[in-house]
Amino acid sequence: MTPLLRKFLGINWLLFAVMVGLLIFGVTAIYSASGLRSPELADKWRDQIIFATCGFIPFFLAALTDYKWVKWLGIPFYVVGLILLLITRAIGEDVYGTTGWIRFGGIGIQTSQVAIASGIILM
Repeated sequence: MTPLLRKFLGINWLLFAVMVGLLIFGVTAIYSASGLRSPELADKWRDQIIFATCGFIPFFLAALTDYKWVKWLGIPFYVVGLILLLITRAIGEDVYGTTGWIRFGGIGIQTSQVAIASGIILM
């Protein structure tokens, strides 16, 4: 058995099953709440399925990654998070009344969330 297959079989499948169950519950809730109310919201459940499917790739990458590889990235990620917060303080854009976003072309990044994730990785 290859090491990758052994690692894949060692994934916490209960966690995966709970995640899929919550996904099904969420899609069902969106489908039942949006279809009759307004026509422009009728396809939001499909968007949720697409986003969830795209989320499976990072889930499996994270599940297959040994935490020791991520451990040494903690300090550089934290420094990048702090730098992004300082940049946001200088040139941040107001979105919904808060100056917490940086725009790169058409993509907006909420730097506080990057800083939170980097702090978690640092711990």
